[in-house]
Amino acid sequence: MFLCDDKQMKTILSLMIFVLALRAGAQVEAGTLIVLDSSLDEIVVAADSRAYSTFWQKDDTCKISAFGNELIFAASGIGGSLSPDKNAAWDTHTVAKGMFVSLSHKRTAEPMPLRLAKAWGEEVKKKLEESLAKDPKILSLQGEDGNILTSGLFAGFDGGFPLTVLAQVTYAISADRHITTSLSIGPPTRLPMERFLGKTDIAEEFFEQKTDRSRKWTKDLSKNAHPSRDPLAANVIGTVRISIENEPAINLGNRMLSPVGGPIDAVRLRRASGTEWIQRKPNCPAN
Repeated sequence: MFLCDDKQMKTILSLMIFVLALRAGAQVEAGTLIVLDSSLDEIVVAADSRAYSTFWQKDDTCKISAFGNELIFAASGIGGSLSPDKNAAWDTHTVAKGMFVSLSHKRTAEPMPLRLAKAWGEEVKKKLEESLAKDPKILSLQGEDGNILTSGLFAGFDGGFPLTVLAQVTYAISADRHITTSLSIGPPTRLPMERFLGKTDIAEEFFEQKTDRSRKWTKDLSKNAHPSRDPLAANVIGTVRISIENEPAINLGNRMLSPVGGPIDAVRLRRASGTEWIQRKPNCPAN
């Protein structure tokens, strides 16, 4: 049996607390892939389920939320804080849901996706600044996404047209190593379009159709598509699946890991009937 005195025991406990604190840092979904595509009548969003840090990996992350039968929210980047103090813990989806409920009580001429993007962006920016002040090391896990800390995608219908808004919180480091954050709200887009968040290289290659393998992916997707299935949904889900199957592995903590993976969640929002989950992990809330 290993015996130690009080001083040694305090040292061991301090090291254990330090390691646990590191493990309980920021949720990072650096390799997340979120795909959105839309028509005049429908918006479909799909995402993978992988989240990882230098300490852990999990494939049950919920990256899409549907609110009030009228809006789809998806986020990539730092997903929140796993603070040992439960009162200080937060995540991007809980923030979005709380903001949506609050804003729903006040109707204005400004469409909900834009209102929510602004409110969510300001709140998440503030919380990220607090997290960075406590632990600047979380920036080391954001290398793949440049200076983007968190991105939020908001989609709904406004005036009969699909409306998407992108909010992003970024950071900059000054010469004296001071960290500053900024919030940008992309101009609302009121046309059918596709958007990608996270690890997008395979998805972009697939949509551009400029390589032999991207054209083969399209043929395979068409061959396996069921005639009765929603073609827009099949294409969005297929894009995420193709990315999972073809994204190169990265070195993370001396282990090779694909940055995207796990089950695919997908939800559609139809102008006439509202939101409907196409496929969803059991641990992810429906609304």
